[in-house]
Amino acid sequence: MSRKIFILLTLLAVSVSAMLLYAADLITHAEPIGYNQLWHQADSLKLAGQPAAAMDIVAEIVGKATDEQNQPNLVKGLLFRESLRSSFAEDYLLKSIAEFEQYLPGMTIPAKQIISSALGDLYMGYYRAHQYELLQRTQTEQPGDDPETWDAAKMLSRADECYRQSLSEGDLLKRIPTGDYSLVLERDTLSRDPLPTLFDVLNHRAIEYFVSGVGNQLKASPVVNLTNPLWMAPVSEFASLNPIGIDKSNGYILERYRDAIAFHLNDKDPTALIDIDLRRLAYVYENLELPNRDTLYLEGLQSLESRFRNFEGATRVTYQIALILREKGNQSLEKDKMLANRLFADAVEKAGQALALFPGSKGAQDCKMLMASIERPVLSVSAQEEVLPAEQFAIEISSANIDTLWFRIIKLTSRDMIQVQGSRDDSVISRLAKRAPLRSWSLRLSNPYRLVEFKQTIQQEPLKQGAYLLVAAQDKGFKSTGKMVTTTVIQATRLAWLNAPADVQSPRLIVVDRLTGFPLRGVKATLRYRNYDRSTRKFMSEEQIMPASNAKGEVMIGDMSRNNGIYISLSQKGDTCFSLQTEWFSRSEHYMPVVGQQTWIFTDRAVYRPGQQVWLKGIVMIGTPGNYKAEVARKVDVSLYNANNQVVEKMTLVTNDFGSITGSFILPASGLAGNYRISTSSGGESFKVESYKRPEFAVTMDQPEAAIKPGDEAAVSG
Repeated sequence: MSRKIFILLTLLAVSVSAMLLYAADLITHAEPIGYNQLWHQADSLKLAGQPAAAMDIVAEIVGKATDEQNQPNLVKGLLFRESLRSSFAEDYLLKSIAEFEQYLPGMTIPAKQIISSALGDLYMGYYRAHQYELLQRTQTEQPGDDPETWDAAKMLSRADECYRQSLSEGDLLKRIPTGDYSLVLERDTLSRDPLPTLFDVLNHRAIEYFVSGVGNQLKASPVVNLTNPLWMAPVSEFASLNPIGIDKSNGYILERYRDAIAFHLNDKDPTALIDIDLRRLAYVYENLELPNRDTLYLEGLQSLESRFRNFEGATRVTYQIALILREKGNQSLEKDKMLANRLFADAVEKAGQALALFPGSKGAQDCKMLMASIERPVLSVSAQEEVLPAEQFAIEISSANIDTLWFRIIKLTSRDMIQVQGSRDDSVISRLAKRAPLRSWSLRLSNPYRLVEFKQTIQQEPLKQGAYLLVAAQDKGFKSTGKMVTTTVIQATRLAWLNAPADVQSPRLIVVDRLTGFPLRGVKATLRYRNYDRSTRKFMSEEQIMPASNAKGEVMIGDMSRNNGIYISLSQKGDTCFSLQTEWFSRSEHYMPVVGQQTWIFTDRAVYRPGQQVWLKGIVMIGTPGNYKAEVARKVDVSLYNANNQVVEKMTLVTNDFGSITGSFILPASGLAGNYRISTSSGGESFKVESYKRPEFAVTMDQPEAAIKPGDEAAVSG
């Protein structure tokens, strides 16, 4: 609110002489030279952070302007003083309201209209700051003249009155141009000059207030939505419409739009007309209660674009049309990808028209960014983190706006995997990705939509036992600058582990064969901790080698007094398996062994997208902790729950000779994202479902032409 008043202050300050040419009846004599010196002192004190001292100078200016009936300097002084007062006085709103009300009756055009608009801002500022208190007060028939005692209805009524008064003498306001100070006006558009006259400025501010709907909150009759499609009519028709038969709030707002449109209907430069009509169409669209309002809004924009196609301002209309086409494409993604792709293509084509006609315009630049967001390459490549050696494995690719991918598979050592475990950024992976590949190939993607993200799965030749880094890139040279590059760690191993149930007194994990689910004996386990050293402000790694797994596949974790996660590494006869996420263990202080069934479920990954297939493996055992045996030929009911804890799908599996089960679920292609879980009557596992969202913008920086040394000043563009 203070910012708006400050802008109006700037309006008067920049070119007082320009206003005098159009309001000669305001001034009876030339401005004395003394004002310039006083304003210079006030500005200097304000910049020096001395608002109280500046107030003394402004008081002298206001007194001088009052005596000399110099209304331009009086208005400037009042607005300037309100700005200063707001920086240090707690009750500045009430003081400024009282002062503005005191001077308002003696003012004439345009000073009276400017102060009325600013006064409306002050009342709205006070209402918002004290809304709760005002709404608790009982409404009275004669509230008096002190705003501090008013109820909410009286406060909003006075604000409403001020904004309406600011547009009195509208014909005269239309003859006062904003001129050179249009660049410092607050405006909600980015067109070159959308508010050419003082009428446009004050009308725009009044419309903003009435469109906000704050003044309607306490009115007895509710605001009724519009039902006449004529309010979406082309500008020439709308300019002659009379908003009769609709509620007062919508009617007054439509009058304000109509008067502004009629005022600019025959302008040689239609920039202001385009700006006001864009806002009129948007307002009607938001308040139109018709089933075909989307079609009417699009037709209204197309009519406006067609009428002014050869003018630069029309690029803003073209941008709005392209936005609608993109949004329609987004809405069609789930039901009809081909339609979505066509709508995205139409949006790109429409935006390209503006870019071709007026490439330097703001509307065209917005269109350029919109095209970039639609045509931005999208790439996600994933594979199971652990696969069986000597067996084919699947790579899932999700892409858009990419024709060809290049792949590399790089062999990783155990030392590499330890570094990957503890890394907190992408620097380790980026360094490993530059190594000579074990295998490389290219793939021509078969995306039938191109602009819409499309998923496909490819089968890969088996990997020998060990760890690998899969790198996929949009660029043949695997350069990440301006191109998409993704990496995935894959381990070909027979080793796997399960966390023991939480009711076990001594934390432990159970090592099993990934293929059979049978417990493995003699597997070496290494635990790695990351502890933060406050003295060095660095993470320090600590390693603990555990006894090999026993005949039941158990590895006892031991003391878990440290409240941090653990990275696990397993090894046996050249086979290794490393956890890429931290594992957490807990122990019960009141442990009582209970005989019962226990099911461990683990999935092929921790995060999925909607519509993906979730592979699961489970081990079903019976007994007491530390004395389990496999349940053979046992039926197990397995359920998939969504983020609302609702059952999505059920199935019944039967354990094999080793007590293990294997199955899969297809996640819903639409619906809730969040934490999903797979559950049985004796155990389960949780995982996340997340949707990839297309970025709305891209930031690209230019490469410096010369090398930059430490201490140099560098200019960066992009």
